[in-house]
Amino acid sequence: MRDPATTADDQQNGEDGDDGSPEIAVSSAPAGAGGDEAGDSDADDEIGPMPAPPQNDDDDDDDEDDDDDEDDFVIPVSHQLCMSDHRRTVSALSIDSAGSRIATGGRDCSIKLWDFHGMAATPRPFRTLNEPCGANPIRDVRFSNSGDRLLVASGSWQPKLFDREGNTVAEYNKGDPYLRDQRTTKGHVAALTGCRWHPSDKNTFLTSSLDSTIRIWNVENKRENTKVIFVKSKERGSRTPMTCAAYSLDGALIAAVGQDGELRLWNSNGPYISPTHVRSTPRSLVFPIHFALNKSIPSVLHALVQHVEKAHVPGSVTSSVNFSIDRRTFVTRSTDGTVKLWDLRALTQPAAVADNLPSDFEEADAVFSPDFRLVVTGSSPSARRPAAVGADAGETAAAAGAALWFLDPARGLQPAREPVQLGGGGDAVVRVLWHSRINQVAASTAAGAVHVLYDPRASAAGALLAAAKPAARLRHVDEMPIEQDERE
Repeated sequence: MRDPATTADDQQNGEDGDDGSPEIAVSSAPAGAGGDEAGDSDADDEIGPMPAPPQNDDDDDDDEDDDDDEDDFVIPVSHQLCMSDHRRTVSALSIDSAGSRIATGGRDCSIKLWDFHGMAATPRPFRTLNEPCGANPIRDVRFSNSGDRLLVASGSWQPKLFDREGNTVAEYNKGDPYLRDQRTTKGHVAALTGCRWHPSDKNTFLTSSLDSTIRIWNVENKRENTKVIFVKSKERGSRTPMTCAAYSLDGALIAAVGQDGELRLWNSNGPYISPTHVRSTPRSLVFPIHFALNKSIPSVLHALVQHVEKAHVPGSVTSSVNFSIDRRTFVTRSTDGTVKLWDLRALTQPAAVADNLPSDFEEADAVFSPDFRLVVTGSSPSARRPAAVGADAGETAAAAGAALWFLDPARGLQPAREPVQLGGGGDAVVRVLWHSRINQVAASTAAGAVHVLYDPRASAAGALLAAAKPAARLRHVDEMPIEQDERE
């Protein structure tokens, strides 16, 4: 049996050429000038010019230390721990804030809970919830910021809340599909596509749905949503499925993308009549938030919504939107094969685009690294030939197979290193996340597995705890206890 904790180098498929891109170096602050004080306490009594200060050899040492620090930064992908228990694609993935527990959801309609502290080298979930949302695939799972609650969005109309042990806490209301005005319903009237917790308010979360709405909920009120963002579109029927939505890290903005390819942003406090930022609008017409919320200009805002170009290809599914810590840049991922970096100061066009990254799944992620210097995403198998790593802007940089990609926003989303194959290679990568506390990367695949990538030099706890334990030994038949005959 193949050991699930293996090195990534043994799992790499053949690559064209032998040159690999260098690892990313984190520029460190220059070391302060060290050195001994010149002279002793009697030096002030000397008359005449002071002697030349001694040569400080520590400066060269400090420079060498700086170079060593730059080389010390590593992407934690040297080892992998495979967690395989789902029967179909793992379409939802979350790790609690402590980095000790993982929740996974799949298209097999099940949710599985894993605990690093209780794992062996052959991981198994400590609890499986079979069809907790009926016969609906799990689209998204999110641990709360405190890690004590788990929010679930499935193919049903109703979000559900569980505690960290998998016990049901609440099931939120669904709306009335016969009401024409979706703003008057008390819940969604179509399948959910995602969910997100508010970054600072522990009792608030949002959900996106195919019913062309984004709804904001209070944890304590399961009977109805507190706010509704109804999205109008130029599509037929003036509606578009909302495929993803997210808060900015300070909770000030809500960003969302529909299946019409439109990128929209609102102030999280409302009102939600029209977006406060719109994509591909002339700079002179993009109003700041405090102007956009002025009710004296609703007609202008309505015009802006009607005359924007497409952020992603219409008809494709934009499956992910995530903000950077700087509160002005964010990244989107779409099934049109692109990852795009955006800047709120210039929404006329994306700041950078990585193309030829095929994705066949409506839950595919693109997330920032903990230091926000890299963007991590996965790709699906493709027969197209990859471009060279480090290619100039405009050239494609995707593998001819499924892989995990680390892109550098500072270099126009060019690959920061060679792509990483998961397992034996060839399995499409769907969900990805990079946990800041344990410094490990988790990625799910279409084969029903989750791979946790780590580096013993830079990672802590997490998968290292499981990998350090021996695999559970199977008991031989001769070691089984002999049951006594009840008749004796």
